[in-house]
Amino acid sequence: MQDGSEPLTGSTRLPGPKRGLPLLAAVEGDAVFSDAEVEDLLFGVRTDPEALKPSVESLFHAWLLALDGVAFVGHTHPLAAISVLSSPYAEAYATRRLFPDQIVYCGPESVLVPYVDPGLTLSRRIAEAVEEYRGRSGRLPKTICMKNHGVIAIGLRTGTVRTFVLRQSLHCATLQRAIMASFNLFTQSFYDIMTKGMRSISLWSLAAVVLILSGCAGSGQMAHPLVGEWSYAIETPDATYEGTLMFTDGEEGLMGSVIGDGFSEAIPLAGITFEESMLNCEFNTPDFGTMKVSVQVDGDAFSGNLDVTSYGMEAPMTGMRITPEGDQ
Repeated sequence: MQDGSEPLTGSTRLPGPKRGLPLLAAVEGDAVFSDAEVEDLLFGVRTDPEALKPSVESLFHAWLLALDGVAFVGHTHPLAAISVLSSPYAEAYATRRLFPDQIVYCGPESVLVPYVDPGLTLSRRIAEAVEEYRGRSGRLPKTICMKNHGVIAIGLRTGTVRTFVLRQSLHCATLQRAIMASFNLFTQSFYDIMTKGMRSISLWSLAAVVLILSGCAGSGQMAHPLVGEWSYAIETPDATYEGTLMFTDGEEGLMGSVIGDGFSEAIPLAGITFEESMLNCEFNTPDFGTMKVSVQVDGDAFSGNLDVTSYGMEAPMTGMRITPEGDQ
C-alpha cells in the first residue's frame, strides 16, 4: 500500500511536488527514455542516497498519488485476478458487472490496461486509460485492471483501498467458478475453450457463457433507492469522523457495510430498515461497541443521528450519495 508519506515500491518516497516532478513529467510527456535514463530518474527521487534502486512501478504509483482524491494506492497480483486478466474474459470482467457486490466495491466499471512492457510504457498507458475514463464518466475509477499483470485500487483511505483490492480477487475467483460451472454443465472443458478460441463450443455452451457474462446484475440497475455508496460525516465536539456506507440488494433484502475513520476493515450493518424514507441500522465496533444509525433520506442526501449506545451519547450525522442512481 502506497501513500504520499510512506515509502513507495523500492524505498522511493513522494515527499513533495519538487522531488516527484521528474517522475510525473516522464509519465505525462512523450519523450523517449533509454533504460539508463529511466534508472537515473528513479535513483534521483530517493530520499536515502544509499537505498536500492526503486522499482519501475514507482512511476505509476507517483502519477496516481498526484491525482486529486487519491491518498493511497494498492497494487497486487492475486492469482485469481491474473488468471482472469490473462484470459479472453479480461475485458468482460473489467467493463461488465456480474453481480451488485462488484458495483458497490469496485465501481460500475474498472479501467482496463493492455499488456505492455513494465515501466514507463505501462505507466503512460495507465495514465491514458485513467484520463479517458475520467473524461467519459466525470470521476476517477476505483479500480484498474492490467492484462496479464494484476490489479490496482486507489482512494482516500487505507481501509477502503484494501477492501477494493481484496474484493477484486474475490470477484475474479467467483467469475472463474461461474465459467467452470457453465462449461462443466455442457461437458465442454475450459481448456478447450482457451486453446481453440471457442471454435468448438456448442450453441448451448455459448448461450450459457453469454448469460454468465451478461450477469444477474443485467445493466446494473438496482431497484432499491439506497443501493450504492453514501459518504457520511459525524460531528463530535472533538472531531469530524468521515466514512462510507455501502448498500447492496441481496436475496434476503437490503445488505450493507460501513468503512470509516478508525475502522481497519469494512463492518457489516445489521437490522437495516427503510420505511417512509427513514433509514435505521446498527453496527458494532471493537472500541465503541454498538452504534445505531437513524437518518432521514431525502433524494441523494440524508441527515439524522448516530447513537453510541455504550456511552449514552448522540452525534449529528449527515451524508450524500457518491454513486449516481443510474450507475447502480
